[in-house]
Amino acid sequence: MTLVTITDDNFAEIVGKRALLLLMTNGSDKLRGDFKVAFGKAADEHKSVIFAQVDPDKNARLVEQFNYQGKSLLVGWFNNEVVVRRSRPWASDLPGAIQTIKDTIAANAPVEPEPTEQPEETEAIEETKAMAVLDKPMAVTDATFE
Repeated sequence: MTLVTITDDNFAEIVGKRALLLLMTNGSDKLRGDFKVAFGKAADEHKSVIFAQVDPDKNARLVEQFNYQGKSLLVGWFNNEVVVRRSRPWASDLPGAIQTIKDTIAANAPVEPEPTEQPEETEAIEETKAMAVLDKPMAVTDATFE
C-alpha cells in the first residue's frame, strides 16, 4: 500500500474502523532520512495498516485532535482511539508501533464460538525425521557468510 495523504475532510472516510499509522509533519521539522525510508518500506510490507501523512499547516482540525506541538508526530489509531503516540519518531520506533497496532487489532477481533459437536479423537502418528549432522569443518569467509 502506498502512503495516503489525509486531510480534515477525508479523515473519517479513509480511516473508518481500520487501523492507521499517521505521520504528522510540516516539513520544517527535520525527519531522519532512515525514518522516511523505513516508513515507506513499512507501508509496502504491512497491508493491514493504512500509512498516512498529514500536513498540519493545512489541517487545523487534525492538529487539534492529535494535539500537534510543532514537532514530527507518529500516531497509531484504531477504532477511534490513539493506541501509539511518539513525538519526533525514529526508524527504530516503527516496528514497535506497528506491532502495538496489530496486537490491538487482534485483541478487538471477534471471537469465534467453539463448535458444539466434539470431533472424534484420532490417534496421532508421530514421524521421526533423520537430522543431518555436519561432522566436518567448514571454511567460512566474509564472502560465503550469510
